[in-house]
Amino acid sequence: MPDVSAIPSELEPFAHLLAKVEPHDLRWFLAEGERMKFKADDVLLQEHGNTAWFFFLLRGSAKVYMTSGAGVTSVVKLFSAPACFGETECLTGNPLLVTISALEPSEALRFPASTFLHLVQASPAFTQAMLRDVAARFYVAQQNSKAQAFDPVEPRLARIIRDYLDVHGLPVEDGTMIRVPLSQESLANSIGVGRRSVTRTLSKWEELGMLRKQGRMFVVRDRAELERLCESESIRVSYNMR
Repeated sequence: MPDVSAIPSELEPFAHLLAKVEPHDLRWFLAEGERMKFKADDVLLQEHGNTAWFFFLLRGSAKVYMTSGAGVTSVVKLFSAPACFGETECLTGNPLLVTISALEPSEALRFPASTFLHLVQASPAFTQAMLRDVAARFYVAQQNSKAQAFDPVEPRLARIIRDYLDVHGLPVEDGTMIRVPLSQESLANSIGVGRRSVTRTLSKWEELGMLRKQGRMFVVRDRAELERLCESESIRVSYNMR
C-alpha cells in the first residue's frame, strides 16, 4: 500500500497526484527535482522553447501569456501556488506555445521531461491523476472559448478582474486592490475585445463606484456587484488545484 507519509509537507497540496505513487518511485522522482527560485518577471518557460520541463509551483504565482507576431501579448492564464504545469509539452514533445513568467517572488520544483515521462510510465495512479487534472484545465479552456464566442464584454471583463483579485488581491480601506498593474490594453487582449470596449466598461464601473484607479492599480470597491456580473459563463484565467 502506498505510504502517503512519504510526501514532503511542502508537496502535500499535490497529494491528489502523488499519494498513490509507490514509495520507491516517489523517492526517485523527487530526488530528480531541482528547486528553483524566481524573481518577479523571471521567465520559467519561454514561448517556442524546445526544452520541456514539468513544474510544481510551491510558492508565489505566475502568468501565462501569448505573443503575436506584432508583439502584442495576451494573458491566457494565472497560476497561484499550488499548481503544476509543463506536462503537455513533456508528453507531446511540441514547442511551448506560451511564455510563463513569475508575477512575484516564487519557488518551484522543476523536473526534466524524461523524469516526468518515466513516472508516467511507472505509475498508472499518477498518470490517471494527471489526466484528471489536465482534463479540468481543458474544461476551463473550453469555457473560455465559449465565452470568447458568445459572452458580452461586461461579464468577461468582470471575470478576469475577479481572477486577478483572487490571485493578487490586497485589502485596503475601501475595498481590495489588485497589487499588479493592469493596462486597459492588456485587459482587452486577454478577453479578445477592442480597448475602447474595455475603456467604456471601466468608466461605467467607476461612475457606479464599483472600482477606482490608484495610480496604475485597480481597487475593487464593490466585490458583490463584481460577483453578480460574473454569474454567466465567462472567461476564467485563474486555475488553482483543489
